[in-house]
Amino acid sequence: MAKTIAATPTLSGKAADRFVRNLDKPVTLEKKKFLEESRKVYRTIKANSER
Repeated sequence: MAKTIAATPTLSGKAADRFVRNLDKPVTLEKKKFLEESRKVYRTIKANSER
């Protein structure tokens, strides 16, 4: 019989603290470029899959 799994994972301890600290950090130029490039790739893949 299959085990039930939680619908939403939760963070606790050091992982949760690190996550909250990262939310407070401003976005770096490098990360912004990465996200823009990721968005372009996603749109290209999505457009190609709709054909």
